[in-house]
Amino acid sequence: MPAFSSHNRWRYSAGSVLALGFGLANVCGGVQASEAVQTPHSLQWSLADKRVGLAWLRYREPIMHLQGPALTLQLDWQGTRLGTQRPGWAPDALSAELLLARLHYSSADTGSLSGVPAVGWRVSALWQMPEVAGHAWRLGPQYEGLWNDLRGTTSTGHQGYERLSNKLWLVAQARPAPERLLELGLLVRGWQDSWLSQASSQLPDITNVQKRGLTLHYRHSPWTLQNTALAPWVRYTQIGTSDFVGLQRWYEPRNRTLELGVQASF
Repeated sequence: MPAFSSHNRWRYSAGSVLALGFGLANVCGGVQASEAVQTPHSLQWSLADKRVGLAWLRYREPIMHLQGPALTLQLDWQGTRLGTQRPGWAPDALSAELLLARLHYSSADTGSLSGVPAVGWRVSALWQMPEVAGHAWRLGPQYEGLWNDLRGTTSTGHQGYERLSNKLWLVAQARPAPERLLELGLLVRGWQDSWLSQASSQLPDITNVQKRGLTLHYRHSPWTLQNTALAPWVRYTQIGTSDFVGLQRWYEPRNRTLELGVQASF
């Protein structure tokens, strides 16, 4: 795959995240305007929760691992109708998450590398669904991205490169209890960009497409520790083998990611 395509996707992904951020800011900033003009289709947004936390991330392929600590930030917005009818297009909830990590890379083939920076993000828009088994469910799209910078020389002398993962999920979310959250997701499509030319000018920059995957996220009720409420959470993601690209049939193998963390509201 030509480098042009990969870099275009990088710009598109970054632009999407920025556009979402500006959109959320405008939505929150427009609450007063919504309150001033309460038409039958007005919608008011409020920042329902703000969470910061610590996490441990572990990514595994058959012969390669990435793992290390991370800082997390999550913002949740809740929509409330102001008139007699909610606009049909408006989601009931919005969520944005940010992850900053420093990882350790290890591979049976290419050695190890410490201090690998990683930035992850996840944004969701969810609509209320009818109750199932006595629980209210929300359904909607979720966009997830993860960039990591493996540039450098490993313990065996190999050169690394940048990787960018973009995934679109369809997620269903339930709250079995007021402070608990359960989320299930099926992969709609994933794209893995690898800038192999950064490791060698003889290699191409490639984009692999991923079509199979699932994710499970659970957040427990908060535990109180010295007057601080800490909510433990876990997220497990599994992605199937990607397509094959180029004459050398480059591909992304089946991989699994496990995230464990705690969050505190502020």
